[in-house]
Amino acid sequence: MKSIATIAVVVVLLAALITAAAASEATDARVFAMGGVRAGLANGASSFLDNPAGLPDVDTFGLRLSPWPMIVSGSTTLDADVDTWSVLGAGRNQAGTQGLGAGFWHASGAGWDSDFIGAGYGLDLFGPDTALGIAVIREDRTTTMLPEANGDGDATVFNVGVMKRISDPINSWRVGLVARDVTDEWGNGPTFDLGASVDLPAGLLVAADLVDLTDEVDSHLNLGAQWAVPLTSVLVRAGLADGDLTAGLGYRVSGLEFSAGWADFEGGDEFQVSATGCF
Repeated sequence: MKSIATIAVVVVLLAALITAAAASEATDARVFAMGGVRAGLANGASSFLDNPAGLPDVDTFGLRLSPWPMIVSGSTTLDADVDTWSVLGAGRNQAGTQGLGAGFWHASGAGWDSDFIGAGYGLDLFGPDTALGIAVIREDRTTTMLPEANGDGDATVFNVGVMKRISDPINSWRVGLVARDVTDEWGNGPTFDLGASVDLPAGLLVAADLVDLTDEVDSHLNLGAQWAVPLTSVLVRAGLADGDLTAGLGYRVSGLEFSAGWADFEGGDEFQVSATGCF
């Protein structure tokens, strides 16, 4: 009976770890403060995770100092149920027709911790405004609560995305679709996220994601917005992550950005901070 109970506990714990790992993909404080919108935005340092097809359109704050303009971000969560820290980077060619991204991040919770390393590539494959991307993520997990489960969560995961850019005289749209964990290594996939973002006049960016369209884990809607305050270096952000309020601020100057995000999740308030540089 004891062995049956132990097996049951291991199974429940591993299921919880799989769900936690899928939710712990690294972002920066900008994405965190904007409700976790990713699939249709994907133009920051975490692009290869958000949607690898967004890599050809990475935003380097207008700087193009090298043949491959780059953006690099370091982030950490504060006072969170799942503690994470990350170093992520992305770059693209001058023409914006292809891009690369890579990063390392760590996530830990009650009785477990995981190290992740990943990379992605995006290419304008179907014309100048439609890109295809692929990312690979390797997770090495340690289960401290139950030593017999150590190593059982190690996995190599593949994500595939597509991004369509649409421009008119006033607005610039981006529509993205991501298939996450296409080979079902984490046991919850594949899952599909559909998102869109639009750059509006007066420095306003609005984005939305339909997360997990087929409801494999938790189908929900994320919403986010960012306003670049005119005549200042301040960025104001807000969003809804599955109905939970998020907000944050950024300060951008000379190719650098310092950001902070806050979320009012059901388990309590959580915070994330980032420092980002472009070159």
